Amino acid sequence: MAYQISLIHPRLGETTCEFNGQRTLLGRTGSGAPIEVADPRVSSRHGEIWADAQGIWYEDLGSSNGSWLNGARLDSPVKLGAETQLTLGETRLAIARQLPDNLMLSLLGRSGSHGLTMALGDQSKYLEAIYALTEGLFAQDFLPELLKRVQVAVPLAYHPAVLAWPPGADGSLVYLGGRPGSASSTLAHFAAEQGKAMLFTAKELPAEMANADSIRLTGIKGAIYVPLEHDEEIFGMLCAGSMLPFSELDFQFFCAAAGLLAARLSSERLRQQAAQREALANFLQIASHDLKNPLQAIENCVRILERLPKEKQAPVLELLLGASGRAKELIINYLDLATIEGGKPLEIHPERLDLAALVDEEICFLSAAQREDMQKITVRNEAQGVILGDERKIRQVLANLFSNAVKYSPDGGEIRVYREGNQICITDQGVGISPENQQKLFSAFERVGDRSIASGTGLGLWLTAALVHAHGGQIGVSSELGKGSTFWFRLP
Repeated sequence: MAYQISLIHPRLGETTCEFNGQRTLLGRTGSGAPIEVADPRVSSRHGEIWADAQGIWYEDLGSSNGSWLNGARLDSPVKLGAETQLTLGETRLAIARQLPDNLMLSLLGRSGSHGLTMALGDQSKYLEAIYALTEGLFAQDFLPELLKRVQVAVPLAYHPAVLAWPPGADGSLVYLGGRPGSASSTLAHFAAEQGKAMLFTAKELPAEMANADSIRLTGIKGAIYVPLEHDEEIFGMLCAGSMLPFSELDFQFFCAAAGLLAARLSSERLRQQAAQREALANFLQIASHDLKNPLQAIENCVRILERLPKEKQAPVLELLLGASGRAKELIINYLDLATIEGGKPLEIHPERLDLAALVDEEICFLSAAQREDMQKITVRNEAQGVILGDERKIRQVLANLFSNAVKYSPDGGEIRVYREGNQICITDQGVGISPENQQKLFSAFERVGDRSIASGTGLGLWLTAALVHAHGGQIGVSSELGKGSTFWFRLP
C-alpha cells in the first residue's frame, strides 16, 4: 500500500511524496535517498519514515540540524497524526490530507470467535482489550467503556460508534453509543444489505458509492462496519472511520468485539421484549375488563331512554351513543395493538376525508371528555383540505395527539392545528420534551419526562406511530423544554 506525505518549504513550496510503508530514508537533494528534500539544511541521512498497523512513524537518524516537533528536538521515534507537523531544517513534514475520491471493500467477515482467533496473533494489545471488553460487558453502563477500550486497542479508530438498526422513522441513524454524526449512512446501509462485516480502504470503492456525501465529506481513508446479529436478524452496528487505513488485525478485532457486544445486547433485548409482551398482555386483560361494565351500562341506558318521550330522548341518546361508539373504538384499537404485537400488518381502508371536519369533531369530543382541562386551553383549527386515509385510524391518530397535547399543557395555553402540504401539525405550549427523550417517544411502554404531570400506559404514541406507518406515512416531533411541542404526521 502506498502512503503519502507532504514536504512544505517556505520558499520552495510544497511537494508530495509516496512510500510503500517500508522503512524509507529521507535526505537532502542529491544524496540519492529514496525521498529527497530540496532544503540545504537537511542532512544526507536525515531520518527514516515507515508505516505499521499503528500508523505512520518517523525517526531522526542523528542529523546535524535535527528534527523538531512542537519546539522540542526528537530523540525517539514519533507517530505522525493527522495534525502532526515535523520540522526538518526549514521544511515541514506532514501526512498529506486529501479527501478520498472513493473507498473500496477489501475484506468480508462476520462477528464472533473467528475474528477473535485472527485478532490475537502476536498482538498482546488485542488480547488485553478482549479481556477488558469481556469484563466490562457486565457493567450497567457498558457501552461508553466498550468504545473506549476499542479505541485504546485500535488508536486509528476515529470516534467508534454503536448504531441501532434499522434507522429511525425519518431514515436517520440512531446512536446507542459514540458521537452522533460520526458514522456514514451509506456504508452502514451497504453493510446491512450485505449482512457482512466490512473493511473499507481508500480509493477503490465502486463508482455508484464513491460520491455519496456521507463518505466524500468525512475525509476518511478507512472504515470498519460490523453488523450485530441475533438469529440472523441485524439489530445494530459497530463501526468506526479513520484518517489512515486499518489493518487486517484491526478488522478482525472489531469482528471479535462486535460478537461480544451482540451477545450482550441481544440478551438484554430479549429480556425487554419478554417484559413488554407480558405487560401488553396484562394491559389488554385490564382494558377489556374495565370497558365491559361501562359498555353494558351505556347499552342499558339506551334501552331505557328508548321508552322515554321522543322529545326528551335526542340529546341524551346522542351523547350516550357517541360515548358507546368511542368505547367500541377503544376495543378495536386494543385489537390493533395485538395485531401489531403479533407481527401482522394492519388493514387500511382509505377514503377521502375532510380534514377540517375531522379535527372539529375531535375537538368537540375532547371538550366533552376533558371539560376541566379544556377550560384552560384555546384550540385553533387551521387545517383545511382533503386527505386520503382510513377514517377510524386517522381519528385515533388525531385523538391521541390532541389528548397528548392537552395532558402535557397543565398551565393551559393554545393548541394549534394546521397543515403544510401533506403534513398535519399539532402544536402546543406545554412542558416540552428534551432531545434525548424525543428518541424514545414512539416506543412501546415508554413514558418520558415528569410522570406526575399526567398518567398513561406509554402506548398511545406507539400506537399512533403504528397507525401512521400502516398508511405508508411518517410521524415525528420537534420540541424544546419549557416551550411546547409540535407533533406532525404526513400521509402519502
